[in-house]
Amino acid sequence: MFRTRKKLYLNENISHKLIALPLRELGYDVISSHEAGMDKLDDYSQLTFSARRRRILVTFNRDDFERLHERMIRSKQSHFGILHSEVINSSELVDRLRKFWDDSSITMQQMKNEIRALDNWK
Repeated sequence: MFRTRKKLYLNENISHKLIALPLRELGYDVISSHEAGMDKLDDYSQLTFSARRRRILVTFNRDDFERLHERMIRSKQSHFGILHSEVINSSELVDRLRKFWDDSSITMQQMKNEIRALDNWK
């Protein structure tokens, strides 16, 4: 099945085993901070890592990443998007990420320097 070219990077607060692996098995381009050896690094490092790899960062940590988003925009830095969610069970998170991924009205270009709630894809 054809998948859009969206690429996701899961922040350390999102399970590698319960989220990244199932999505990858379904054909989605997902890596986790665990796989990247980025666990335990600060949020700014997480966001710049995802930006360098042109990936949308996915997190449960909305407040800190909203502040980082504003900081990056003010300093003329860019990122490839942030998706935040309240803490939900893994099957619901996988379902929302699949809906986001398959939403052809949202492209990687449209996510650039954007922060959006994953609630929009319930």
